[in-house]
Amino acid sequence: MAHVPIVKTAVQAWSFSFSGIARWLPAAIVMFVASVGGTLIQRAMSAGPTQALAIVPNLIAAFIEIVAFAAMIRLGQDWVTDRQGTLNDRVVKFVVGPAEFSLFGLTMLGQFAGLLGLSAIVSFGAVLGGGGQLALMMLALVAALWLIARVSLAAPEAVSGHRLSLRRVWAYSQGEAWRIVLALLLTLAPFLAMALVVTTDLAGRMTNAGVNANDVSAVATFISGALGHALAVSGVQTIAMPALAAALAFLHRGLRQ
Repeated sequence: MAHVPIVKTAVQAWSFSFSGIARWLPAAIVMFVASVGGTLIQRAMSAGPTQALAIVPNLIAAFIEIVAFAAMIRLGQDWVTDRQGTLNDRVVKFVVGPAEFSLFGLTMLGQFAGLLGLSAIVSFGAVLGGGGQLALMMLALVAALWLIARVSLAAPEAVSGHRLSLRRVWAYSQGEAWRIVLALLLTLAPFLAMALVVTTDLAGRMTNAGVNANDVSAVATFISGALGHALAVSGVQTIAMPALAAALAFLHRGLRQ
């Protein structure tokens, strides 16, 4: 692959989503149940003496979601390597192995780094104020997109049977980061639009409730209490994952050659 084919990546991903629905649907159901179940159990535990352990259900749910997503990527890899562009008699395979544990660790590390970065942006943004805060947020967004693109092929690399090496994954995306970003954004555009509707509605309700947007703790508390929005976000995320899995599988196959 000379350069990442932006439109072709999205087309491949959407084709997989529509044509392979019977194959990836079990994994999507597992992912959705894990996401919703983790949220509900965490909410129940947060209100009692088990508050300190409330994070455990979310960690378990996150691992199950990783297992389901890895299963989708395996199907996506079958899809892009099949000359007829079909999945034939292949079925989704749930595996719990080194690849899934590696991806879980990488995901947790990424989320932790993201939370630290968000806290830093909010703190420095409050000092800068106005235009300075907006500029800082835009700079952070650009940096995050670039970094995500550089490591995005870690998932297909791990589930393809190779020992996960971030150095090798980093090399795959050398000089292609922004084309990867555009390809993934185009692939996920319909789902991002749906998520934007949900997020906008949530932000409006948060403003009406008088929640300070600069108070990370208050925002997190309000969001955790918005069960309907959490379910909607989980639903959008679930239906977006097959397309993302196929896109990553397609990009990985091309950039490895």
